[in-house]
Amino acid sequence: MPSYSQFLSAAQRGWVGERGAHFKNEIELQSLFFAGHFGREFLTTDGRKVTIRQFGEWNHGPGPDFLNCAIYLAGQLLTGPIELDTKPSDWESHGHATNSEFDEVVLHLSIESSSRTTFIRTSEHREVPQVRIPSERLDTLFPPPLSQAPVTRGRCSFPLSQMAPNRVEDLIKKAALHRAQLKANHFLCVRETHGYAQALWQALANALGYHQNQLAMTLLAQRAPIAQLRNLPPLDRSAYLFGLAGFLAPDLPKSAPEESHQWLSELWSSWWKNRPHPDPRSLPWRLAGVRPSNHPQRRIAALASLLRSWPTVEKLSRESPPAFLKKIMESDDPFWNYHYTLTSKPSTRPIALFGKQRGQDFLANIIYPLQLAEDAHTHWPSYAKLAGTAPSERVKRAAYRLFGDRPEKASFLKKAWQQQGLLQIYQDFCLQDHSDCEQCPFPEQLLTW
Repeated sequence: MPSYSQFLSAAQRGWVGERGAHFKNEIELQSLFFAGHFGREFLTTDGRKVTIRQFGEWNHGPGPDFLNCAIYLAGQLLTGPIELDTKPSDWESHGHATNSEFDEVVLHLSIESSSRTTFIRTSEHREVPQVRIPSERLDTLFPPPLSQAPVTRGRCSFPLSQMAPNRVEDLIKKAALHRAQLKANHFLCVRETHGYAQALWQALANALGYHQNQLAMTLLAQRAPIAQLRNLPPLDRSAYLFGLAGFLAPDLPKSAPEESHQWLSELWSSWWKNRPHPDPRSLPWRLAGVRPSNHPQRRIAALASLLRSWPTVEKLSRESPPAFLKKIMESDDPFWNYHYTLTSKPSTRPIALFGKQRGQDFLANIIYPLQLAEDAHTHWPSYAKLAGTAPSERVKRAAYRLFGDRPEKASFLKKAWQQQGLLQIYQDFCLQDHSDCEQCPFPEQLLTW
């Protein structure tokens, strides 16, 4: 029986699908680079080996993107800024060639190839080494071109209906293990670059962003690293996070109930005292259609609440998924137990910072993938017991496209690993296909399973 990755590679061989990088903007590229997802080792456009030794500091103000970096270029150590642009020609079009702030840049990275040779030089006419990030490093980091597939039965539903349930379940299990490995690789990459604590902090922030605000929450965790926050007093932590997020203003109390005025004023005073200079660029929050309980301000509050017991949270994330879940669900906050936003009226009933569904999502998307990557044989039985949450719209679409109204469809949605496996198949095939199933290789490839 092939692994899922072998099955996927065979299916995609010769398939002219819509695969490839579909990035949103430059700030997303910078976030991925700083997390180490593009790797450390590259070749310059003239064939020299480059190794990034230190990723430095992400500059959110004017000037080069990353400061105080260290690279090895053909074995020689160079220190200075790194600039990342979408296209090689951005160096000229953005005015870097005549801006003395870019004179110390030691490396220029871009992701799009150019039809003509581009020479990147400083205002002092020094040539800057160039790297084109290989396309294969980009392909796995960006979402597929389709955000969702039509709610119709796919051609795959017929061959799947002819397969015994245990064979279908085996396919879903292998897809779930494949998905877990991809998630673990993502985490381990950040760990190698910034350490375990920051990797966990960033992963939790990303998960709290839900679908709409994952990028914004990830950027927030990168701009406010755990090492900087963990030793601050609680008020200063919250103020720094809400301030960086762009949610604080001096006149904020005017929009809030009177009982919140003092606390909001204290938040603003702390932020005004500790804010970075210059002010960082705003984060790409998406608020349309977000339910009050999922408002980014509540998600930031939930993230901040973990800092009160961070050593325990970090320890349990390594040692015991059930205890980790229990610990985070105990998180509370006097203000956020009864408020949806910074300026909302208090709720008559308490509101949990972490519901059980969000906690189980942490386990399925962060904690168990790490354990499975370490030893799948040992940790699979524990993961296999994790109940699935209420199926998301995407899970429902995937199930219908694969199984239609098959009577036993519900049995493939009960566990977290089943939902994860269905999501992986949906992503690898349904979201890559623009031919309304006609050219998708999945139905024919099922004959090999």
